[in-house]
Amino acid sequence: KKLSKVLYKKIFQVEGMHCEHCKRRVEEAVNDISGVAGIVNLKKGELTVSYEIDVEDEVIMKKLEQRGYSVVEHRDC
Repeated sequence: KKLSKVLYKKIFQVEGMHCEHCKRRVEEAVNDISGVAGIVNLKKGELTVSYEIDVEDEVIMKKLEQRGYSVVEHRDC
């Protein structure tokens, strides 16, 4: 998903992603949230989230947990 402007980015280390299907599920979960866009690096097990508005980390983590994935850490880019 394309954002009009990116204010900042964060990287989430996600457990449970093993294949292209997992990658799509995680990206779709994040891209459903207004004001953010996510891209997965499957080899690293990382989700990079770009923000055009402030969204709490818990919102993203809850979306991923609902899909069966867990965030083990997150940090600023």
